[in-house]
Amino acid sequence: MAIPHEPLPSSEAVEAAISKVLAAEREARESVLACRRQAEELIEAARQQARLISDRCERRMQTIRQGHAQALAQRLAAFQDESKQFKKAYIPTAEELARLRHAVATLAGESTGDTP
Repeated sequence: MAIPHEPLPSSEAVEAAISKVLAAEREARESVLACRRQAEELIEAARQQARLISDRCERRMQTIRQGHAQALAQRLAAFQDESKQFKKAYIPTAEELARLRHAVATLAGESTGDTP
């Protein structure tokens, strides 16, 4: 059995089909480029947002560090002021000396069995 032959399209029809394919390829290429540009813009926007967040976090961390440094400096100054009290020589009053002598005499008497 013979295969029926369809007439070949005219050269104008072929040219039109090729033009249509080339136009579709051009549109696809332009769409890909537009998508790539849009993706690059989104990436840059995301990077900018990340930089803003990072900068804000760094400022907050710096504020916290400064607050802790100030609190530490205040506490250290307070400890140093308090330690100055302990560096001064203690001189008991006459009343304290008398009470101490009495307490020692009482303890000595109790220890030896001699009570005053």
